[in-house]
Amino acid sequence: MKKNNLLIMLLLCVLFGTRCTEETFTDNVNPGIEGDSFDLSYAAVINARENAQVRTAPPTINTGGLIPFFEIVDVKNGDGTVLDETYLADVEILNANSKILILEEENYFVNASGDTIKEVTGDDIRNLGTIVIDNKNKFGIGDYYFTVKVSTESDGFKTETLFKEAFHLNVGPLLVDALIYIPKSQNLLFGEQGSTSAPVMPTGNQNVSFELVNYTDTLVIDPTTGVLSLAAGYTSVTGQDTLRPRVNIISKISEEVVSFNDVVTLVASNTPVVFPKDSIKFFYPTFQANNVQYGYKKIVNDPGLVSTWNIWKQVASSSLAAIDRPVENVSQKSLSTNLVVGGKTTPLDSWIITNTQSLMNYNLGFNLSATFYYQNKYVEYMKDGRAPTEMEFYISTDYVGSFEDANWTKVNDEVNCWINTHAGDATVGMPYPGDQKGLDPNLEKNTAYNADGKWVKCVLDLMPYKNESNFTIAFRIKCNFDSEIVYKNGEGRAGTYNVSDLYYMAVEQ
Repeated sequence: MKKNNLLIMLLLCVLFGTRCTEETFTDNVNPGIEGDSFDLSYAAVINARENAQVRTAPPTINTGGLIPFFEIVDVKNGDGTVLDETYLADVEILNANSKILILEEENYFVNASGDTIKEVTGDDIRNLGTIVIDNKNKFGIGDYYFTVKVSTESDGFKTETLFKEAFHLNVGPLLVDALIYIPKSQNLLFGEQGSTSAPVMPTGNQNVSFELVNYTDTLVIDPTTGVLSLAAGYTSVTGQDTLRPRVNIISKISEEVVSFNDVVTLVASNTPVVFPKDSIKFFYPTFQANNVQYGYKKIVNDPGLVSTWNIWKQVASSSLAAIDRPVENVSQKSLSTNLVVGGKTTPLDSWIITNTQSLMNYNLGFNLSATFYYQNKYVEYMKDGRAPTEMEFYISTDYVGSFEDANWTKVNDEVNCWINTHAGDATVGMPYPGDQKGLDPNLEKNTAYNADGKWVKCVLDLMPYKNESNFTIAFRIKCNFDSEIVYKNGEGRAGTYNVSDLYYMAVEQ
């Protein structure tokens, strides 16, 4: 019992701001006696990017052990001018919020009244005072100073303290993160005054100059436009040379340099050359470990009866996808979840969140799509004919690390699918799970569209989202029952789901 009570105390200290530690607050002094809050200190954010999201670290402050309430009063620019309220529309300062912690059964404890406590409630202060500025905000290049008001209350006595210029935000130019020559492969003829198209920079501050890193004796770059041409007098022994220049983009504001490789392929030749259309698989994660380094992370909201380590575990990759897979993806895996444990299944809720991508890098001159392969097997319907489980496919354009705060849109019905093949006409919409037999209360089954135990190739057209700089794909296992189901007499088996070989592709138009 002592061990359990100690664990509960530690959880309360970490999550709910009790006075078990001095890391967040100083000694317990009543500010009504000793004075107002003091020593508010934020770490300055230096060289943030114009109009991009900013999130500070939580500040330190002395409140005598009381939980403070933070408010932003105003924001001044570097000249001392107070900015209008439209700037604050993009700004939030985080305060304590009530949180319920569900305890494991082994950590239940009995209170003084003899009641068994299975959950505890308190104030979550882990992000207290954190300032969050949304993406696409109004903060351009320059310096900004935030005035913050801190309030505390104890025994009906309230104090308010104003901290002028408590937080300093320094904003630099948004650097160019993509350089696009359209088309990517271009032909320059010896002895002619030909040149490439001017490159496009979909994002970033456009006040830049261009610099050629290699081929400086072979090519010339216009520092203002980025247009490339052959150097005067350059000829070739073979009559045809392939050049892959490296280009630097230099900010005229901050003098920061961003370097770009493989943005254009030039063929210098005596006679015209015709190129095939270029295709780029710009995100093809291996899924070989549960880590964003390998393209994803998993979220387990409710494991049901399944051990967490057994949810979205690595298994062999899809054989159907082998034709698409890059040769360097030698460690490619698929992610698999078997929902049945000992013939039983309770509701499970788990997601795969894949790494966020910017589609704006390819929003000009390319057709964009996302492809993935999935498989469901061993799904046996419940007595009313419904599938006990399904796999849902989601997208988000505002996911920035917090699953709960993002908006997710289900797009199962928008994908083109091929069952166990790459050929033939696609069917729109992901197949209903299972063998399509039995009652059909939702009219969702189709015996001609049966993917039971087979790999399905699914392709989502990304052109409607081509201007999104924050695009995320996610997968979810959904359970269509509320309590335990038992697999018996060929009914009620939740089955197994696999996801493999997700990739984004840009194909020249």
